[in-house]
Amino acid sequence: MINQETTQKKQLLRVIERIKLKGKFLRLIVYKLQNGEVVITYRQMAVAVKVNFQIAKSFIRSQGIIPDEIILPNRQESLMVPAQLAAQFWKELNQTRKGNIFTEDGQSLLENYLKSCGNN
Repeated sequence: MINQETTQKKQLLRVIERIKLKGKFLRLIVYKLQNGEVVITYRQMAVAVKVNFQIAKSFIRSQGIIPDEIILPNRQESLMVPAQLAAQFWKELNQTRKGNIFTEDGQSLLENYLKSCGNN
């Protein structure tokens, strides 16, 4: 018997806009999805701010978030999380003095962008 799950394609959200943000010390790329949500790649959440990827993964798990597979304009799939989660992660690092100049810049950059587009 054929499993119905394997015969049905999973419905993935698509990116409708790629947004480049430039701060004092780093550059970020965030994406706007067809549902209006602003997301960032799972990996960029750590790599862009020079933080160990395992720390970011642990934070995501602690928040009960499962990264979503998103289809990029080049048809590649990528794991993404809400951009607000990245800002929250960087803020926590900064408040606990585990952050750095990149987490400070990233937090400010992302929070300001999300406020400006009403996604805070």
